Amino acid sequence: MLITHCYVIFCPPNSLMSWFATDDVFYYFKTAQNISEGFGSTFDRIGLTNGYHPLWMLICIPIFSLAKTDPILPLRIVIAVLAFFHALSACLFYRLFKKIASNTTAIAVALFWAFFPGVHNITVQFAMESGVQAFFVILFLCMAAEWETKNGYSNREKIIGLIGLSIVAILVLFSRLDSMFMLFIFGIWFSLKSNNVRRSLFLGDMVVIVLAVFLAYYFRLGLTNSYYLLVTSGIWMAILAIALRVALNYFAGLYENKSMRNNGEILKSIIIYQTVGSFILTGLMYLLSKINVFNGFPRSALAIELVLTIVFQFLIRIFANYMEQKISLTVKTDWLQLIKNGLAYFIPLGTALLIYMTWSHFVFGTSSPVSGQIKRWWGTIYSVYGRPIDSLIQVAGLGKHGAWIFLTNGLHSLANTSNKILKNSDTDPNNTWFVLTSLLLISILIYFLSRNYKEYLKKAVKITNAFPLFVGCFFQIASYNMTGYVNSHAWYWICEMVLVVILGGITFEVLYRNLKKSLQPKQLNALFAVGLIALGMYYTYHITSTIRWKVHKEDIEGYLAGAKGLEAATEPGSVIGSTGGGVLGYFVKDRTIVNLDGLINSYQYFQMLKSGRANEYLDEIGLDYVYANKYILTSSEPYERMFRNRLKYLDTVVGSALFRYKPGVQNPD
Repeated sequence: MLITHCYVIFCPPNSLMSWFATDDVFYYFKTAQNISEGFGSTFDRIGLTNGYHPLWMLICIPIFSLAKTDPILPLRIVIAVLAFFHALSACLFYRLFKKIASNTTAIAVALFWAFFPGVHNITVQFAMESGVQAFFVILFLCMAAEWETKNGYSNREKIIGLIGLSIVAILVLFSRLDSMFMLFIFGIWFSLKSNNVRRSLFLGDMVVIVLAVFLAYYFRLGLTNSYYLLVTSGIWMAILAIALRVALNYFAGLYENKSMRNNGEILKSIIIYQTVGSFILTGLMYLLSKINVFNGFPRSALAIELVLTIVFQFLIRIFANYMEQKISLTVKTDWLQLIKNGLAYFIPLGTALLIYMTWSHFVFGTSSPVSGQIKRWWGTIYSVYGRPIDSLIQVAGLGKHGAWIFLTNGLHSLANTSNKILKNSDTDPNNTWFVLTSLLLISILIYFLSRNYKEYLKKAVKITNAFPLFVGCFFQIASYNMTGYVNSHAWYWICEMVLVVILGGITFEVLYRNLKKSLQPKQLNALFAVGLIALGMYYTYHITSTIRWKVHKEDIEGYLAGAKGLEAATEPGSVIGSTGGGVLGYFVKDRTIVNLDGLINSYQYFQMLKSGRANEYLDEIGLDYVYANKYILTSSEPYERMFRNRLKYLDTVVGSALFRYKPGVQNPD
């Protein structure tokens, strides 16, 4: 890894730019440069923005203080920093797997994380916050495993351990703010440490309740515009349902009973208490609708949700009974210890989040990053940035660019290849049946391989905290895929990728144990060596095909073509709008690049964009030019109305259209 990254770090500038696969990363770089030079948290030095995750920005600030004299040097340093975090993450994976598997498996998992291009692309090459997030997530899981398995802990030591976990959780949170879903779930998990089955049922109930609410809306409305118009009521319904139904299950004795009763008694308790919950939930939903918290909700969804909740809660208890044979919940909840655990974990984490939100509110006018708000708004208009999800396989994150892309990417590639071979033109864009069938077959194979290792699997899943991590992933995916969010990217799904690697490592250990029974040690070592050589060759090929060491003299500054072309076509001091503009903002000299999509612009601009008054903002800042794809500006929302009669086409500059902006034109009706 050291050799390959040195190869990348010292390669010619034009080749180096091939490393940075997304324009978005330069939003960080330019904003970090502006902060370091005293302009504040701004991309264009006009409006303040919080459209980023704080920890990666803090790391970038000192690095990009060097950009004023040499814009390429900070890019080389960033690669080195992310390579360092990536190497540390691999070491942490080794440490985690040493607790649950053989040394061979621990080495295999660490090397896979370090050198597999699918991991490396997301955590290093994108140069986004993902590399830092991955490191702190894995560190958090290592510390959680230590805290969960340490024997002889006094109560005081447990509390100190939880405070330490909370401090690392703060770093996870600020590396990517939507990690809050996973961190909140772990807080519940740690608080309920006294009984593993009880807390598993508790989290399982939370999952199936949200799933029941979503499916109730889906069966009633489908994934149509009507669904997304009413999705706010669905979110409220899910929150209320979790609070009500989990509490009612507790009073029904489904978490505290002395021993698990027979299935008939369990089903009877669930039906009675959850029916009562539905009456209360119905009343609350009608009340919130009357006071205009949301604009209506499908009434029949309440009945569908009740039926689904009863079925799902009953099924997870049958499954839990199967896994544990006879579940014993004789240990009463120690409420005092639960409260102590919860406070030790949530007070530092909650305080840090509150400080960030308060600071953000007073400095930027909004308590959460404007970039996330804009992407939710895009789901309500017809933009080129994407449409809300319209299939269940996408909701589950199994689509081509879904949350489980690390798991399904190969399956989609196989499906596309088979379609080409069979010349099948009528194909499902999400390869639904191919992916689901493949996952089913893989699951069956894993089941047969591991059927003699049930106790090992339970231990491995417990120590790695795979179940609460899965629940955290579920809630993160639900927050995006069930609510109309659009334009998510591969670097959003680090927790999901970590979980896949953990489960893959556990499966590898089971396979290794099976092979040990039928192969000689020399044969096993040879097989392992062949696998490592293949991985190394694949990794080396990926790096060398991405980055070319030799560049023709005339192309050595090819990465500046767009910037130089724009400089040649505009005068110094110009204010130029771009629908993206990350690379331009970083490299263009003596001009101001304004981000028009709003992801790295001010909250004020976003509000004016939503209300159809963005032209007033652009007039106020003295916009001179607009440089973007012509179709985007003239045929998609919000730009078509925003720039109607306000643009004069000048020329095509390095593949994009350059327009003169005409201020003062009244907004068309």
